[in-house]
Amino acid sequence: MKKFKWVSFILVICILASSLVACAGGNDQKETGSATVTPSKEDTTDETPVASGKVTFWNDKLATVAETAKKLSDAWTTSSGLVIDVNSYGDTASYQTAMSQSIDNASAAPNAFTWWSGEQLETLATSGKLLELDDVWDKIIEMGVSPDIKDALSYNGHAYAVPYSLLNNVCIYNKDAFTKAGITDTPKTFDEFLADCQKLVDAGITPIGLKNDSWASFIWFQALVASYDPNLYIGVCNGSIKYNDAKMLEVFKIWQDMFDKGYFADPVAASDNGKRIALGECAIYIEPQGEITQLENGYGLIPGENIDVFALPSMSGGKSVVFFEVAPMAVPAVVSDPEASKKLLEGYYSDATQNVTLKEEGIVLTSTVKIEDPSLAKVSAMAADTNNYQSILRYYENTPSALRDYALDELSKFMAGQQDATTTLGNIQVKADETFTK
Repeated sequence: MKKFKWVSFILVICILASSLVACAGGNDQKETGSATVTPSKEDTTDETPVASGKVTFWNDKLATVAETAKKLSDAWTTSSGLVIDVNSYGDTASYQTAMSQSIDNASAAPNAFTWWSGEQLETLATSGKLLELDDVWDKIIEMGVSPDIKDALSYNGHAYAVPYSLLNNVCIYNKDAFTKAGITDTPKTFDEFLADCQKLVDAGITPIGLKNDSWASFIWFQALVASYDPNLYIGVCNGSIKYNDAKMLEVFKIWQDMFDKGYFADPVAASDNGKRIALGECAIYIEPQGEITQLENGYGLIPGENIDVFALPSMSGGKSVVFFEVAPMAVPAVVSDPEASKKLLEGYYSDATQNVTLKEEGIVLTSTVKIEDPSLAKVSAMAADTNNYQSILRYYENTPSALRDYALDELSKFMAGQQDATTTLGNIQVKADETFTK
């Protein structure tokens, strides 16, 4: 997670006979109302294919960036052949209310809309509110979208959403710090990673920077567990493997040893953590790819020269894991023209539309778009290279929210040295038993 605050999963959706009521949820946005962008006549006649219809796209992402919304609407209209009304809400509660009032009404429901992954998407999908999108996935995988993302948006064997945006969390590192420590390449094995951490310590550089956000304790937890075994990580997330399993205790032994050897810096504010990386006081942190641009714009670091990326190597020699955060797009099940909705979604992954999201937001979802930034290009290549990398949904959205929130507190205590691994994992397992037996 970047320096953004993600919408908390406290939304309670009550399914009534024919309506959806969305309750509290929120974020840091202060804007109210909505903004609608429709391509001009010039945009939809001379320079675009003949549109086969008018469609609506509702979102909670673009209300404060009207110029970006206009560019996206124009490119998307061109690529889809549809005239697109982009209706953007700047207030989360208003957006949730609008969707709750329209999602069961064919004449009012949008053709597509953004939502939140995890429990909130699952609630709509499993209650019959969303259209199945398996056939759309077949097409967009051919267009370069990673198939690993599909699982995070699927329930009961069917996909109910596609990605609107995707953040890939990787190790971002200061190349100058590596050079100072005599490190000439990124680690290819976990043992090499630990050896590089020791070289950094010996050179007077703290290897890994941490931020003190209350939710951030899962970052290295998920990284180390998945490095040990991706299936171990998936198992604790879904309750099929216990937190106090012997393998989990082994992972925490490795984690504790890294703390004991001084491989982790004291947690600081996220902005200060980025500054430590930029100045070379710390060498590595795990963040989404957008942090590369932050380091470039904020400190003048040049991607590929002063900063770069790598994925934490597997402890067993298997695939490295890239954790992702995804903002989904879905289609109401009652939509009057499902084929138009599917055509709309497919058009989003055209090179023309993806070039807009890359330029405006630093995010690209397909492997076919040329990325000039060498570090961003590496991240995109990792996500597309399913032979050597595995994309997995991050912990924050990958386990029940009540368990997650409890685990975050327990993990924070472990990281602060307030309790040992056995106590930490035992406490979390008690909560897991309670959660998964309900």
